[in-house]
Amino acid sequence: MHPDADDPTDAALAAAVANAALEGIHVEADEQELIRRHQRGELSQDEFLTAVWALAENKTGHSDD
Repeated sequence: MHPDADDPTDAALAAAVANAALEGIHVEADEQELIRRHQRGELSQDEFLTAVWALAENKTGHSDD
C-alpha cells in the first residue's frame, strides 16, 4: 500500500496515536494498520471488528474455542 499525498488518513492516525501516547496507551503498528485500512474503506465495520478481535486473541493467546 502506497501513501497518497491527498489522503488525510496517515496524518489523522498519527495525531490519534500521539494523543493515545499522552495517556500512556501504545498503539502498535499492526493495530495502526487495521485502523488505517478501515478508515480508507478497505474494511467494513464488521470486517474491522472481526480483525481486531482476532488480533487481540492472537496477542493474548486466548480464544473462546
